[in-house]
Amino acid sequence: KPLAGKSVILTGAGGCIGRPTALVLAAAGARVVVSDIHAANLEQTLDQVRGAGGEAIAVRADITQEDDVRALVQAAVAAFGSVDALVNNCGNSLHPDRDILSMDVDTWDATMALNARAPMLCCKHAIPVMLAQGGGAIVNISSGAALSGQLGIPAYSAAKAAVISLTRSVATLYGAQGIRCNAIAP
Repeated sequence: KPLAGKSVILTGAGGCIGRPTALVLAAAGARVVVSDIHAANLEQTLDQVRGAGGEAIAVRADITQEDDVRALVQAAVAAFGSVDALVNNCGNSLHPDRDILSMDVDTWDATMALNARAPMLCCKHAIPVMLAQGGGAIVNISSGAALSGQLGIPAYSAAKAAVISLTRSVATLYGAQGIRCNAIAP
């Protein structure tokens, strides 16, 4: 199995992209740290991964909060001894993200916190572990909306564009130290 013995943190593991990702990672042999803010969704993902024979732990976290991210990374290291990969999957468009003229500042800020700040915080706390072990891999989930804009979700589009820029910055800053960072834009 290509990921046998590798430890992977997956955020947003209870969602429509996260749950299948957790199952694929586990099937490839990864030890998966599934994380989500919604405990019920998180437990369902954990049960499915374990039911399929995968090794996993669940860590409920609000990854917009630095203390939760720090605890998530610490839990991964405590359980599996390393963080070989990080998949920053968590993200969502928040209501009422409709247009710029009616944009509520709180909606803008909450959208940026979930979709741009959270991946940065996860990188901030996972990268030192990866550097200490000689490298790792980060996959950031962006969106096609980041590349083309989208009717009705300007805050989400802008936040996911920030994820692409974050990805380039992390790859540039830490690539020579053995950390790969890529983005996917579904």
